[in-house]
Amino acid sequence: ATVATRANLEAELAPVVDADVAAAIEQLRATDTAASRGTGEQLAAWRTAVVDRLHAHAAHGGPLTAADVAGTAVALGDIRVRDTYLWDLAQDGVDRPAAIRVLTQVTRTTPLSAVAPAATVLALQHYQGGDGARANIALDRALTSDPDYSLAGLARAALSGGLPPAAWTQVMGQLTRDQCLHGIDHAAPAATAAPLSPAPHVTPAQGIAL
Repeated sequence: ATVATRANLEAELAPVVDADVAAAIEQLRATDTAASRGTGEQLAAWRTAVVDRLHAHAAHGGPLTAADVAGTAVALGDIRVRDTYLWDLAQDGVDRPAAIRVLTQVTRTTPLSAVAPAATVLALQHYQGGDGARANIALDRALTSDPDYSLAGLARAALSGGLPPAAWTQVMGQLTRDQCLHGIDHAAPAATAAPLSPAPHVTPAQGIAL
């Protein structure tokens, strides 16, 4: 079997300049504002629809349009969308390779200034699948985009510290989907698995943490 080198793996995620994606992101940033998404139930409905669309992209199987790439990149910038999508991807039976395919396209073609959320979600899918090398390459792109993107930093710390993928499963197991979607600041239920060191924890009001 061919052994993939670091350079080979980096090439899989090499940035691709796509002017249509960049233009679509700028348009979305101008029009898809917090005010346009509404509040309360209206905002929750928007987030639910967006997460459903992310799953539909994976189920479709083909490449995303520039508009779809832009919509995914911008949507994952919403912590509640991001965390709900991550919760879904942590469940049994999920088609992780399909999600990775979509997230790889988004990460490659999204301009550096907007790519941190998608690259981080991609990294966590590689991490959960046991592919630390690809996870770290995706995290490199996320942290180059935004060195202060907290979830990327926490994921890097988990990988550097040798935490197994089960740590991420444990984090998600402490949350309900409703908490991810709404950010309800409930005390997380006790983890059923033995504590890891350092133990993962969750902060539903502020997003997922390790």
